[in-house]
Amino acid sequence: MEGRSDELRHSAAWLYALGAAAILIMGGFAMAFAKERLYADAGYFLVRVVDEEGFHVINHRWLMPLIQWLPLLGVKLGVGLPAVVVLYSLGNIVLAAAAFLFTGMVLRDRVHALVLLATQFVGLAHALFCPVFELYYGAMLLIVLRAVLRNTHLNERVRWALALALFVLVASCHFLGLLVLLLMLTVDRIWQRPTLLWSFAAALALVMAHRLLALSTYEGDAFATVLQRLRHDGLLWAFVPGRLWAHGIQALCHYPDVMLIAVAVIWQAWRLRAWWALAVFLAGHLVIYSLVSLYFPDGTHDRYRETLDYTHVVWTLVSAAWAMER
Repeated sequence: MEGRSDELRHSAAWLYALGAAAILIMGGFAMAFAKERLYADAGYFLVRVVDEEGFHVINHRWLMPLIQWLPLLGVKLGVGLPAVVVLYSLGNIVLAAAAFLFTGMVLRDRVHALVLLATQFVGLAHALFCPVFELYYGAMLLIVLRAVLRNTHLNERVRWALALALFVLVASCHFLGLLVLLLMLTVDRIWQRPTLLWSFAAALALVMAHRLLALSTYEGDAFATVLQRLRHDGLLWAFVPGRLWAHGIQALCHYPDVMLIAVAVIWQAWRLRAWWALAVFLAGHLVIYSLVSLYFPDGTHDRYRETLDYTHVVWTLVSAAWAMER
């Protein structure tokens, strides 16, 4: 018994040492390149926060304040603009650290704590210079949600309330985030837990009703683009050999880490004869690829391409959490 206790303490110490190192690396990067990280959307959101002295949320993506509160606090305290820029750059790092500590120490789930940090490391070689994309934060909360759903230590009512709150935040972060959320619940067979199933269904109905009734021009154009390309070119257009070859080469060049993790997930599912998990994993990537191709067919690797391809990264890491539990 004592040997087992020592092993658990050693494992926890290793996890927190790794987590601390990862957070320090990300924090150092964010501070060293704070000005550079104002690129694109990041600069727009900071200007709005500073100018309006309040949170700025667009397209009903309600988790944005989670990374805006730190620079807003700096504005309220009257610190100089250079310091506000640094605080803004540190926003997603602070969120990652808080989510990691909560998952590891409160939920006592080391697998998901590790995977949570991976969402901020894996497949993000260039996107770190534009840290403002809702799915980056939604990915962290998605991993926390799965850890909550797997948890057996929390009070049942607390777990239900926390899961529902996280569900709403992830579902509203981005439509691609909602897609990965539904895939995760599918692979975990959420219908085997009727209370959660109907709670999530009711929450999703409210979220979608609100978003569709107050659909922004940006999101309306995105839906119109997908439907127009589907009518004009058809779905099979995304699967012509030339496109598949080009995207395969791009994946190998830019996402070798994700490819290796995906292969490991497939191998684990095959070894365990987990055909349901394997089928959902492969089908999920197929659906993500199809939707992204219809929306944004340009395969040139740039900031916007990387934000869309990040959906594949998140789904691979969610599936890796499943595989690591076996």
